[in-house]
Amino acid sequence: MTSKAAQLGTSSGFAAASRPASTRRQLLSNLTGEEEASDHASSSSIPLDQLALNPFNPREELTDIQEMADSLLQDGQLVIAGVVTRAAFLKTFLEIDPKKCEEVGDARFVVIDGNRRLAGARLAGTESLRCEINDELVASAADALKNSLLFAIHSKQLRPLEEARALGQLLEVYGSQRALATSLSKSHVWVSQRLALLQLTPELQMAVDAGELS
Repeated sequence: MTSKAAQLGTSSGFAAASRPASTRRQLLSNLTGEEEASDHASSSSIPLDQLALNPFNPREELTDIQEMADSLLQDGQLVIAGVVTRAAFLKTFLEIDPKKCEEVGDARFVVIDGNRRLAGARLAGTESLRCEINDELVASAADALKNSLLFAIHSKQLRPLEEARALGQLLEVYGSQRALATSLSKSHVWVSQRLALLQLTPELQMAVDAGELS
């Protein structure tokens, strides 16, 4: 059995992938309709029907969507969203979880930073979202998971257990809490405290999620 760490990898291209390169390229071509993924960042206003939510977003439930929609209608889009091309996203994640990858559908781009903005824009009925296209955000699955986690942490969007579960995934890649903390520019104590939540009983985890325990 291939370990999750081997699957996620720490560099682009999935060197550990077992599927022959030619077969994998053909599968990607069939799914994406694109031969090459963008290898540089660019900014653009993208129609909402070309954008998909990130199925690997560490935030399990998007909240305050109506609030975001109201803000977009009243003040416009204040923060640009970070997206990657569908081809780059599938190249990185297809062999990790094909079923989840199906959630992006036929969208040309997948949102890495700005899932709540996209959901709010759909509710508000706006036509497009200003995005920066940067495939380097998903150079590897480890990078993609880390970037999604950092974006969510910095915007204070994650519940404690969502942080803990995302950190648990990344721990399998980095191997130690100290290495993970260094990668995230966080303290070892910060990481260990959150990972400790995964050892709580289901009842206590529910209490933490409900805000009944700090």
